[in-house]
Amino acid sequence: MSGWSAFSGRRYCWVWLFGLASLTGCARSTTVAIETTKPDQKPPPAPVLRARDVAEGRGVYGRHGYDARLLDARCQAGDPSACNDLGYLIESGAVSGWDATHAAHYYQEACSRSAWAGCNNLGLLLRSTQYGAPDPARGLKLLQHACDAAEPLACRNLGWLFLNRNSSVLSRSEGMRLLTESCESGLATACGDLGLLSVRGLGVPRDERYGALRLQTACGQGSVKSCADLGLLWLTAATLERDPQRATPPLEYACNGGSMPACSALGVLLAQSGDASKAARGHALMRRACAVPIGTTCNDWGLAHAEGWGMPRDLRQAALLFHKACSAHEAPGCASYAELMQSGEGGVPVDPRGAVQLFSKACSQGSFRACHGVGMALLEGRGVAKQAAEAAPYLHYACDYKFAPACDALAGLLDSGQAGTNLAEAVRLSQFSCEQGIATGCLRLSNYYERGVGVGRDAGRALELRERACRLGLPSACAEPAVPRAEQNGL
Repeated sequence: MSGWSAFSGRRYCWVWLFGLASLTGCARSTTVAIETTKPDQKPPPAPVLRARDVAEGRGVYGRHGYDARLLDARCQAGDPSACNDLGYLIESGAVSGWDATHAAHYYQEACSRSAWAGCNNLGLLLRSTQYGAPDPARGLKLLQHACDAAEPLACRNLGWLFLNRNSSVLSRSEGMRLLTESCESGLATACGDLGLLSVRGLGVPRDERYGALRLQTACGQGSVKSCADLGLLWLTAATLERDPQRATPPLEYACNGGSMPACSALGVLLAQSGDASKAARGHALMRRACAVPIGTTCNDWGLAHAEGWGMPRDLRQAALLFHKACSAHEAPGCASYAELMQSGEGGVPVDPRGAVQLFSKACSQGSFRACHGVGMALLEGRGVAKQAAEAAPYLHYACDYKFAPACDALAGLLDSGQAGTNLAEAVRLSQFSCEQGIATGCLRLSNYYERGVGVGRDAGRALELRERACRLGLPSACAEPAVPRAEQNGL
């Protein structure tokens, strides 16, 4: 459910004269940014507020409701906030028979009367490829003017333009400065942006701890999207300790606020709980999330069928759900479907080459499971020429996300010397993969203890690890270990 968050910024006012802005000493009116926030905040949300508008940073004031005729009357009477909000309704398609040209007119009316959300919205409209980017240079100037007038939403949007890698003029450091300033001014969207950039290491050093703090700030201000991102971070963190219990409250809040990815992630936790009533609720959440056109959520529902999370396994149904997710251009769904293309399960035709292509596409979109798939294909020569050394970067990426099969495969490469020589890292990764239930990791670690390689020699620990590998279903671990020749000779 969408709502608004108020901002009180620096007390400056700009007067629009002959297309330029001049600073005068007067109080600025409170602006309101479109954000996913607390459902009980007022005014009530307009039905046209959409995810696109949150992402692109549209702004509304919301003081006079969302009746187009009333807004038009107030705009004609000189209320610039009404002009802006009417422009937004028109651009969003809520007023039939009017188009972006009319929206631009009302945004201009608002902007010329120092309603800076109007300048922000007009700037975005003029730069939008949806409308053919009619005047991107002027759009940039409008965003700059609104930002200079202390409109945090415009500063946030301008910051994203500075972060555009294709820009030859704007600096990324300036973009981060603007986002930080917007966040510290109280704009939850900007705090959420900073959090995700830090978590993913986009344009800044990867820092999940700092990212979590920024997401927590935005979530605490009521941002549904940031609560969803925070909950997902606690489930998928690479450097922080994963914590499903910490993930649950923000996911619950975000799901109640209408975030389908949050509902799906919460559904996974409930389905894996081992409690029948919780699993039933989890299934309902995942089913509901998959009913909307968001592929990632269908991937979770597919995994529930494939793995049997609180239900009988059904690979055919899982395949259908994975295909739906992948068709929606969602990387996790493509990775899941590619795995079935390799195995031929779920009624999916075996196609190793096609699986590698799908893995590669999903890996380029950030799916660590897909990157693991590419790495294993290269390591084993499935659907592609065997190139063990080339597999290492893909496996390393997936292992960074604590994906145990990738860590185990990488440990095997390091152990064999096919990806350089780093015995200490091979031991560490083998230990991790064994702790995660990977039998080959346990057997490899057993051999290290048996031979005293990379660790202190410990026959008892070696036997314990070998027995664990056997219990995990690795036949070679169940055989008696060979006695080293030195021991046979009594040395």
